Parts: sequence; structure tokens; C-alpha cells
Amino acid sequence: MSHAPANTSSTAQPEQPAALARIYCWYRPVLAAILLAGFFGSSGHPLLGREMPRLFVALSSIYLLLSVIQLILALRRPPGRHQLLLLLLLDIGYLIGLTHASGGLTSGLAPLLLVAMAAAGLMLSGQFTLLSAALATLGLLGAILYQIETGTVSSHALLPGGTLGILFFATAIGFHLLGQRLQSTQRLAQQRALDVSKLQHLNQMIVQRMRTGILVVDDQFKVKMLNQAAAQLLRADDWQRQLAAGQRPPLDQRLLQRLLWWQQDPATPAPTFVGSESGPELITRFAALDPEASGDTLIFLEDAGQLAQRAQQLKLAALGRLTASIAHEIRNPLGAVSHAAQLLLESEELVSGDRRLAEIVQHHSRRLNAVIENILQLSRREPPNPVRLRLDEWLPRFLDDYRLGCNGDCEVTIVSDSSAEVTVDPGQLSQVLTNLIDNAIRHSAKAGFGRKAELRLSASADQLAILEVIDLGPGLDDSSQEKVFEPFFTTEAKGSGLGLYIARELCEINQARLNFVRTEDGESCFRINFSHPDRKPLIHE
Repeated sequence: MSHAPANTSSTAQPEQPAALARIYCWYRPVLAAILLAGFFGSSGHPLLGREMPRLFVALSSIYLLLSVIQLILALRRPPGRHQLLLLLLLDIGYLIGLTHASGGLTSGLAPLLLVAMAAAGLMLSGQFTLLSAALATLGLLGAILYQIETGTVSSHALLPGGTLGILFFATAIGFHLLGQRLQSTQRLAQQRALDVSKLQHLNQMIVQRMRTGILVVDDQFKVKMLNQAAAQLLRADDWQRQLAAGQRPPLDQRLLQRLLWWQQDPATPAPTFVGSESGPELITRFAALDPEASGDTLIFLEDAGQLAQRAQQLKLAALGRLTASIAHEIRNPLGAVSHAAQLLLESEELVSGDRRLAEIVQHHSRRLNAVIENILQLSRREPPNPVRLRLDEWLPRFLDDYRLGCNGDCEVTIVSDSSAEVTVDPGQLSQVLTNLIDNAIRHSAKAGFGRKAELRLSASADQLAILEVIDLGPGLDDSSQEKVFEPFFTTEAKGSGLGLYIARELCEINQARLNFVRTEDGESCFRINFSHPDRKPLIHE
């Protein structure tokens, strides 16, 4: 049992580095060529091959030819472990033969065996490394003994031969341990590189799938990378194509302006902006990849509407708790007040002045009850049930239902030049349009044009649906335009101030934007910009 670990270690075969094997295959013919050149280039009494010149030339020529052939084969395919062992054994025999032909250890060729031992240690397993060192030592000592026997050298040559044999073993073992360490380091580096590659791929997948838009901008204000969310928020399909082609598109002027503001004053948040004609309102945040040096900058883009809806969800949760109290604490007393006012109005003894006061009490009771109903409707709003539909086909059906509600005493026309599709909750869209058309008809009638309104359906430059509700009234002044969508703001004495607020909330939860604008003819217009039909409405759990 005590020998099992050693046996396992000795038989473990390390992977042979192909590059090192090719380098050694280049070394062999170069060595043979240098030795031949040294032999033929020397004059007088050469050190190389001085004892047996014919043997030296024959061995070097054959070795050079075989080395060149092996080099050609190695360039196509690196030699395997057993092939390397045969090459090293051939090298050992060749170098010992050259040493013998050159007069023994005094020729200086024997130390070249150390190179072969180093190569064996780096490229062979432990057993083959020791085998190569043993064969080199035995071959060298055998040649020395043969020379002693023939009287070519004295017996004192055994000591340097034995010392050189010890160096063979030391070199082979040392380089084998070094090779194992290098291979272990290489395997570790490859594993770390694989882990880094996987982590990079994972990070890229996470970044690409994030709902927050992310851009990387270099110090020349050119886009290096953007994820899918950023491309959708900015409608930047052209940027993606340029990046895929290896180009870096310049940063949009609005983003560039906000980036420069941030660089001058990082503590002040940049104002929001609309990324495209039909895109959402965006919030920008910035961060330097290297805070201590100028370089790449990260830009984070978030849909302001989605953030507002998350805040709205919290607000509606609190409003729901409040309305429960309102229903109990206000509605019941209000009902009692309204009922008492109705009983007073039914009394025959009530004088005209008191009757007028009772009518005022009943009128404002109904108005206050309408406010409470609107608040309850807002807090109990159901999540959207999105359906993909074509507005040019859906609007006529909606108007048929709407005209039944106003008993035909209204004139609503449709002007359509688009067949764009939208994904929206039809019931919530009906509620929004009913509120907007009611307002349009009321303001047109007040201006003396009758109970009229107009619906205009068109498409934006990127083929997203736009629906406008237009009236013939005077419209809103500048101060009212800023407050028109605030809760409880109204320009009507009988209004609750919640209709347009609820309409905008319903549009936002369906990923649409509702705004007040003026047409080219100066008409009042409430415009709904719909998002891409593949972009689903927000559904709160």
C-alpha cells in the first residue's frame, strides 16, 4: 500500500507541449549542420572527428538527413511521446558516436548530451526521463572503457565520465520537475482563462438581458458597446449594425450634452429626455470605469415611466388603504347628508330660499361622491389584459358603442392613415378615449361649434401608432398645460380633476404616453403615443 502513490505518480503521463517538440526538431538539424561545418571548416588538427573522421562525417550526414525529414514531418504534425523517445535515443547514440570519433571527453562534445537530457526531462514522463539519462551514462562510460581497453585514453577518464553521468541524471530530473511545474502552471492558466471566458460570457448575457439600458462610451465620446435594452430605449438599431461591423458610432447629442454636464458636476442629476419620437422618457446616470483616470464611461438608461409606475404602485397601495377609511368615514355620513337634503326638497313647507340651499347641499354631495367614486376606481384598478389589435379596425367599433351612450347627440369623426398594431387593454383604452372624447365634445360645445370631436390615427417615423383626440375649443393656457394631468386639478366648476389623471395612469400602465399638444392649426389635441406592439404592458402582481 505504501508504494501505490509513488507508482501512480511515476506512471502519470503529462501532456506533451507541441511547441517545445517543434523547437527541438528545429534544433537537431541545426546542430548537425553546425558540427559538419565545424569539421570541414577547420584546418590543421581539428578537434571534431580527429580520431575517426570518416565515422564523424558519416554519422553527421545521416543524422542531418534524418533530422530534416523529421522536421518536415513535425511541421505537419508534432511527434508523439514514443516518437520523442526514439528521437532522443537516436540523439544519444549520435552524440556518443561523435564523441568517440573525436577522441573522447577531450573533444568537448559530450556536454551536448546535457541538452538531450534537458529535452527528455521536459517532454518525457518520469520513467522515460530516467531511462534516457541511464542510457546516456552507460553509453558514455562504455565508450570510455572501450578507449581505455584500446589504449586511446587512460583510466583517469572514468572520473570525469562518471561526473558527467551524474550531471545527466541531475539535468534530466531537474528539468523534469521544472516541466511538471510549467505544465501545472499552464493547466491552471488554461482553467483560469476558461473560467474568465465563462464569466465574461455570463456577464455579457446578464448585461444584454437587463431591462436597464447600458452603454459604454470611450474618451472620444464614441459608443463601444450597448445592450439590447439601450437599443430599444433609444431606437438605436443603426448603432447595433455599426458595432457589429466593427465601427464605433458617435454618441447622440442629447446624451453627449448630459455626459458633459455630469463630468462638470457629478453630484447634480441630468434632466430626463425622450430618446426618440415615440420612445419613453429616459433617466440617465453615469459612472467612470476607472475613477482615477479618464477613459471609458458607463451610461445607464432607465425608463422614467416604469420608475414612476413603481412609485405609483406604492402610492396606489397606500391609496387603497386610505379609500377603505374614506368609504367608511366619509361615504356613510355623506349619504346621510344627501338623503336629508333630498327629504327637505320633498317637503311642501320649505320656502324658496331654503329650497335653494338644500339643492346646493345635494349638488355638492353628489360632486363629493363622484370624487370618492373616482378615487375608489383608481385604487381598485385591475391589471391590464393586453391584446394585440389594429386601431383602424377597432376604433369604429368603439365609436359605435360610444354613440349609443350619448344617444347620438354627438359627432365624432375618424381620420386614419395608418394600420399600425398596438398591444393594449381594450377596456382601459376605451375608458381613456371616453374621458378624452367627453372633454373634447364639452369644450367644442362651449366654443359654439356643437358637440364635435375628431380622432386622428397616424404612425411615427418608426411606424408606431399615434392616436389624437382633437376638439374645437380654445384649449388650455400655458400654466394649465403643466398641471392638467395632476390629480384634482380642473378648469370646470363641476369637475373632480381626476379624469385626465386616471387617463394618463391607464396609458402609462399600457406602455403608452398621453400628452397635451397643439396641432399645426392651433387646435387642442390630446395625443397618445403607443409603444412597440411587442412591448407588453406592465402587470403588477
